Amino acid sequence: MPESLAIAQVRKHINSHDAGTSKTSSGRSAAERFSVGWMVHTPATGRQRDNEIYFVTDDGELEETSAATDPAAYMKSVEQRFWQRRALFG
Repeated sequence: MPESLAIAQVRKHINSHDAGTSKTSSGRSAAERFSVGWMVHTPATGRQRDNEIYFVTDDGELEETSAATDPAAYMKSVEQRFWQRRALFG
């Protein structure tokens, strides 16, 4: 999945669940590639930490978590669910 598509999917999700107050929906988003998709988040500025993290896998699944969750640990669980879906659905 291209980075631009992952970011667009996150923005669409935010706009459908939120009144548009999210920093990610306002264009301040960054995406980092991981083994089976993209981690999309609002870059931290100054003392502010990320507060929204989204994982979009290459098969289009989107998961939302907060910065309070360890992103590396959550990423591992996202990867596991991706491979489980692949095993079930080919």
